[in-house]
Amino acid sequence: MRKNTCKKIYITLATAMMLGVIAGCSNPISQQGNTTEATTISQNNDNKTEVTDSTEEVETTEITTEATTAKEENDTVEPTIVESENNPDANSEAMAAIKEIWDKAVEYVKNEDEEGFYSNLFVNGEKGEWDDDFKSIRNFLNDYFMTDENPRIEFQEIFESGNYYLMVVKGYSKSQYEYKTIPITCIDGKWLIDRTSESYKKKDEKMYSYVPEGYIEAKDSGRNVYINDWTLVWMNTSIYVPGQFRTPISLMWQNADGSVDVLMNVQNGKDEDKQVTKWRMFVSSDNNEKIFDINYDGDGTVIPPKTAKNMLVHIKKEDVKTGMAEWNVDFLSISNSYR
Repeated sequence: MRKNTCKKIYITLATAMMLGVIAGCSNPISQQGNTTEATTISQNNDNKTEVTDSTEEVETTEITTEATTAKEENDTVEPTIVESENNPDANSEAMAAIKEIWDKAVEYVKNEDEEGFYSNLFVNGEKGEWDDDFKSIRNFLNDYFMTDENPRIEFQEIFESGNYYLMVVKGYSKSQYEYKTIPITCIDGKWLIDRTSESYKKKDEKMYSYVPEGYIEAKDSGRNVYINDWTLVWMNTSIYVPGQFRTPISLMWQNADGSVDVLMNVQNGKDEDKQVTKWRMFVSSDNNEKIFDINYDGDGTVIPPKTAKNMLVHIKKEDVKTGMAEWNVDFLSISNSYR
């Protein structure tokens, strides 16, 4: 069930805003596009995907350039640990555990003690088959958000399944952000990172219980599919980046008639409502073969402050330039922009 995880998928979200309505953590999805009416549905590392998400408005280019310059100078700043603004259903013991585990993990990484990192912090001392946590945490600590003014780190729970908790470490500044998901479990009174095969199974079972039936049907039928299964923040709509408006792609699949549906997670961490009317969506493969490139009008939906919502956009089959041909998801490029 982890077919997509083994491939590199490069996604660029440039100056993006999405519209939609979703309530709670039980997968409601709002659907919209240039070829369909908006509807609401009640449902609530080397070999690893890389994501660049730049979704602020006009000032994005300038801010990103400044962050890049600071990055080249290795001008990182010690982040401030802050309490989550919105984490109503999180398990308090799991929240305390992820903070303690994170502090220890950071020390191991800073000391370049990879052996101690895995042997002391992981179930059975087991490194994940699909995740290089030592490397990814090191990269997290050197991410662009650490070069901006007042970087912060925040912890939230994405979901729980029995004694298994998928947590997210959220690093952000004024213009940048990064997510690091960490599965943890409690064994004999000790909380540990869980990258065992059983852990991956639990994550996949929970993830596929959230996705729309259209995705499952397309996947089972061998048609084109894409899923963001490395962060999964789209599964919990209480997660957003404070001060920022972000729209990461969550899912994309092709229907039997050749049309395509795209599910996006809309995170409004601003203090005011967001409303956008004009859109452009562009998707291509690594050889620059255009899959689709469309412009469409929004319906004026208002996205309240401090909320996250999912939206389903339907692309008509005549707008899919590659027909039913297989997408080269090794290097899939997705760009959403509003005007």
